Amino acid sequence: MPRVNCAMVCGDSRDRLTEQGIRTFFASTPRELADLTIALDNTNEKTTRFVEMLQGYYGFQLIIVRPSLGGGFISNIAIEAALGCELTRGEYLYHTAADFYFKPRWLEALLLNFPFAEQEEIGLLGAYSHPYHLTTKTIPGTGGYTIHRKDAVAGGSWFMRIETWREFGPLNTKSRGNYVGSEDTEFNFRLIEAKVGRATIYPEPVIHTGRTNASGQPTL
Repeated sequence: MPRVNCAMVCGDSRDRLTEQGIRTFFASTPRELADLTIALDNTNEKTTRFVEMLQGYYGFQLIIVRPSLGGGFISNIAIEAALGCELTRGEYLYHTAADFYFKPRWLEALLLNFPFAEQEEIGLLGAYSHPYHLTTKTIPGTGGYTIHRKDAVAGGSWFMRIETWREFGPLNTKSRGNYVGSEDTEFNFRLIEAKVGRATIYPEPVIHTGRTNASGQPTL
């Protein structure tokens, strides 16, 4: 299978969720399929030291940013670091956040279903869908999955070819220091204007675990 460059962002200090996200990523992701870069945005010293300990164990690339730059900035930094890493050998990009639980074979599900999505001119495929993003069309996939076309896909789970990011990125950085500024909206709009489809796969192979967003406000 092709190799995937994965970028994970952490913009808060929820240690239990961050640990779970990193550990389930490595427990459920074959090392021959992916490299991981993690960007910490102004996390406290306790969280930073803990993630550094996990880095020593798992061997991922780690970027530490202070003071906080906000969601768009830190995602752009994480993605560009992932694509510029000397270990980078992939043709795909996956962007995520630390407050996700990765089920076994989550990445294989995306890799196997992406060709089916591309047949429908879909260039952005998610493993998770925001509850407000309703399905507009259902497409048969493989391995027990279906592909659900959406008007938009939330930035917490984005799978795409690297050239898609190069053409339509980076993310909006206007909401500096803010994590609820819809920094991924403009990216979706650019895809819409170019008639590049957006979709997610079901059942969802990753689970969003945060009860609050990165600004401490309750999520749905």
